[in-house]
Amino acid sequence: MINLNKCRIDFGKGDVGIGVIENTTDSAQLAFYNQSARPIHIIKNPEQIPGVELMEFKEEPFIMSFSNPESIDAVISILQRAKYINFTSKSEPQKTE
Repeated sequence: MINLNKCRIDFGKGDVGIGVIENTTDSAQLAFYNQSARPIHIIKNPEQIPGVELMEFKEEPFIMSFSNPESIDAVISILQRAKYINFTSKSEPQKTE
């Protein structure tokens, strides 16, 4: 759920849609928007086109804009770190010396 009044986006229930805004000339842009809860879909192949679906917003979407690919890599790397710290490392056996 996106709550711009609290400057917060809560992921995990399938109620946040994420779409690539195509046909931008100077940046890559993602739109985050509220949607009804549904199964979470993961795109395994960046060339995969996940069905043409017109994004209709009931309220203004939250936009992330990237002017260079390194910025996208930086966001991906910190998300991977957060995933590891909060989900992966807790399920691994603790190393003892």
